[in-house]
Amino acid sequence: MEDPSPFNWYYLARDSYEEGAYESAISYYNKALELAAIENANNNRSRQRYKEKLYTLRDEVVKTTH
Repeated sequence: MEDPSPFNWYYLARDSYEEGAYESAISYYNKALELAAIENANNNRSRQRYKEKLYTLRDEVVKTTH
């Protein structure tokens, strides 16, 4: 499945996590991180929002691995 939206991967990860499918959740969180695209943000405000979302996603990945 190819989807360019990190948000859709994030939602898949959350659903997988809630179902106890931790390996899938980690995989989906990592895909969302890859697609977060900070470098594609066109201004400082957008870049900051992407960074905040990226850090939130990373925190979710850490939670699922511990």
